[in-house]
Amino acid sequence: MSKNLKILLFELAMIIGKSDFEYPIFIVYLLSRGLSDSEIAMLFSIQAVTAFVFEYVTGIISDRIGSKSILIIGSLSMIMAEMLFLVSETFLGYILAICFISFGIAAKSGADIASLHDLITHENINSTFVKELSGFMAMKTIWPIFAIIIGSNCFTYNNKLPFLLTIIANVISIISFGIILPRNVPCKRKSSTILISALKKCFSNTSMIFLLIIVCLVNPIYQFISNDIQANIKNTEFAIGSLGYIYIFMEIGEGIGSKIFYYCSKKFANFKILKFAILGMSICTFVIAAKIYIVVIIVLGITYGVISTANIIEINAVADDYNRATMMSQQHAITKISQTVFFATCTALLKIVNMNMILCFSGVVLLIVFLTQNVVLKNTENKNV
Repeated sequence: MSKNLKILLFELAMIIGKSDFEYPIFIVYLLSRGLSDSEIAMLFSIQAVTAFVFEYVTGIISDRIGSKSILIIGSLSMIMAEMLFLVSETFLGYILAICFISFGIAAKSGADIASLHDLITHENINSTFVKELSGFMAMKTIWPIFAIIIGSNCFTYNNKLPFLLTIIANVISIISFGIILPRNVPCKRKSSTILISALKKCFSNTSMIFLLIIVCLVNPIYQFISNDIQANIKNTEFAIGSLGYIYIFMEIGEGIGSKIFYYCSKKFANFKILKFAILGMSICTFVIAAKIYIVVIIVLGITYGVISTANIIEINAVADDYNRATMMSQQHAITKISQTVFFATCTALLKIVNMNMILCFSGVVLLIVFLTQNVVLKNTENKNV
């Protein structure tokens, strides 16, 4: 097997392993199983808490025992979750299932990129991490579109089919990880040492702190805009059926954004690219506040794709081999907190202002980040000279 083919197959295995065929019908399925709205809300609350805890735990485990093992364990956890959703008859069974999902998602969230980085280094291929990552980020935006379509259509035939498809996808990924990834090289450092080194790397570097601020603002704002479109589409000239196409445009935009970042990174520093992506997202929030969705929806996706790719590249540039997954998971955990705080704040503000005012405020916040980033850019550029 050629080295480039091995990289491609691993990227495909990661994408297939993250298939979520039941995503479009998950709530409907739970209601059909007899769960109440309050019980479903409780499940999502439990998922939010456990996901935060597991992000740190799985990141450290990945760096200690190797990313190959944690990817396989994460896939097994997802299989357990899907099986529990199929057979559970009690609310306790669904709680256990949601905990397995949280662990599985957290296990894969940092280890996948760490594995890609290690595989490129191990195989010594004629490529760069930036090029491979941008390609992977572009590819992974396409498959979820098909997974959602397949899952929703299968549900009309049998409400358990989407879960079975997700199980099959994870089995395929386990086999692929076992064959493609090199043998784990356990780290001799203690878990506490890995965690402390990851914290120091993140919070002792001005650029990394500013990057964390950007991600903690951009991620919840992007999710909030997505929810706003869903909530207000019925009040526009677009039909409800157009919602799926709008999300497809957003996904395609993210993929295009990843490739744009790669080509721009050949001429510009990462933070300079980030700066203009943030400006673009800020402009998009104002336009969407004016209910002109279709004009900027793909541009919004592009800006988010650029920011996501730049963020991963920056983290991996700073991380060491023994704390790479921990640093990725650490940021995911902090981002989840920021998203919870942001949505709680928006919920409170909606009692006194409308959605458009919150969108405009979000745009102003992003503009402030855009304007203050020059200080960080100067420091970063001086280091690169």
